[in-house]
Amino acid sequence: MKGLQYLKNSGSPRCQNLSQRPQLFKPSRLERIGSHFNQKSLIKIRIMGTQEYKNGGESLRIAFGCYDSIFGSIVLASTGEGICHLGFLNPGADDSKELRQMFPKANLEPKMDKHQESTLAFLSSLGHSSAPIKLHLKGTLFQLKVWEALLQIPSGILCSYSEIASRIDNP
Repeated sequence: MKGLQYLKNSGSPRCQNLSQRPQLFKPSRLERIGSHFNQKSLIKIRIMGTQEYKNGGESLRIAFGCYDSIFGSIVLASTGEGICHLGFLNPGADDSKELRQMFPKANLEPKMDKHQESTLAFLSSLGHSSAPIKLHLKGTLFQLKVWEALLQIPSGILCSYSEIASRIDNP
């Protein structure tokens, strides 16, 4: 059972204590807390090459749009490879300001694409969408390791910041 094995091997006392309570991991409960959502198959990450963002994103074409979500107003931006930005909007805020700061030389186009559509479907279904999510991320090695660790946490399982830090050998 993946969730139970994860808890037993996590190294976290809290997670190991949970592993002693197998009633939490009956198949019916696992189905309710997210067996439809398998991070490994639904979320794919492509790392942005330094040449793609080092020059201000000059070679990037980024589609973006503002949308209402269950979390509030968001701006989603994507390259042809996947979602490169998701941010929350304040009322009256410039929807492209943060994007222009992140990618000052990129070609920004206000339009929806397939990556934004699948992300919105995922958000509106609370993680029960079968549409794959592709991310096109830039970041430091540390940030990318954090993303990788977050995606390895089974759905329905909680881990603290310190547990994630120890997983990426950066306590």
